[in-house]
Amino acid sequence: MIKILLISFGSEWHDDVWNVLAIESITGNLKGVFKEEISIKTYRFYNKNDINIFFNFNSIVTEYDLIGCSVEIGSHNLLNAFLMQLSKYNYSNVLVLGGILPTYAYDYLITLRPIQTLKPIFIIGEGEIALRNLIECLLNNTLSSYANEPNTFQFDEKIHKYVMNMTQTVDLEKLIYSPEPIVYANNNYKIRIVQASRNCIFGCTYCSQDPKKKWREFPYDRIKENLEVFIRTSCCEFEFVDDEFFGGNAAYNINRTWKIYDIIEKITKQFGCKLKFHPNPEAIHGL
Repeated sequence: MIKILLISFGSEWHDDVWNVLAIESITGNLKGVFKEEISIKTYRFYNKNDINIFFNFNSIVTEYDLIGCSVEIGSHNLLNAFLMQLSKYNYSNVLVLGGILPTYAYDYLITLRPIQTLKPIFIIGEGEIALRNLIECLLNNTLSSYANEPNTFQFDEKIHKYVMNMTQTVDLEKLIYSPEPIVYANNNYKIRIVQASRNCIFGCTYCSQDPKKKWREFPYDRIKENLEVFIRTSCCEFEFVDDEFFGGNAAYNINRTWKIYDIIEKITKQFGCKLKFHPNPEAIHGL
C-alpha cells in the first residue's frame, strides 16, 4: 500500500480556497482510481504552530511514500517552515509541490534552502493526472520513467538542474471521480466550494491562468456526485468557483446550464433539503 500525505497551507494574509479545492479533487480522484492500494491523510496548516504540533505527533513522517503540498499565494513562509522541519527528519521519499506558486513562481521556490535539499517535483497547472501517473509509477517501481511526465518541473541529477517538461491540458472527462470533502479542525463554516468547469472562453492576454487554455466542462455525473457527497456531510450551502460558469451563450451551453439546474432540483427532492448558493468566493472564510 502506498501511504500519501496531502497538505494545504492557509494564507497568512487572505482567505484562499483554491488549494483546499485542489486537495479535495486530488484525494477523490486518487481514491476513486486506486481504492485500497493507497491510503491518504490530509492536513491544513494556518500558522507555524500548526506545523510544530504536526511534527510533535508525526515523528515518523518518513513512513509516507509521497507527500504533496498545495501552495497558494501568501503561504510560501509556511511552506518553507514545513520543509525545514521535513529536512530535519531526512525525508527522502517523493515530495510534490503543486498549486498557484509552484505553477507560476517555481523559479523563486527553487531558491529556498530546503527545496535545494529535498528536490521536490513541481506540478505545473492541474495535478490530477500527473499525480495519478506518479502513483502508478510508485506501485510498479518504475519511478525513473516519470522523469518526462508532462506538466512537471523536475530536478535532473545528470545535469544538476531543474528541467521543465511539456504541458498538456487535462481532459476533464477523465476526472470522473468526485472530490472528497475534507473537514479541517478549525473550519466552522458550512459553505463548500465546487466546480462544474475549468478555464474561460475569453482568452485575455493578461490572464495568469494562460489565455491559450480553453473552457472545459466536468461530466454531469461528477457534478451531481460532488453535490451529493457534500450534502451527506450536512452541507447545503455551495459556492461555484468556475472561472466562467456558462462557457458561452451558444445553444449547447444554455442547455448545459439547464441540465445542471435539473440536477440540483432532483437532488433537493431526493434529500429533502434546500440548497443555497453564494456568488462571492471571498465570503468563504476558513476553508
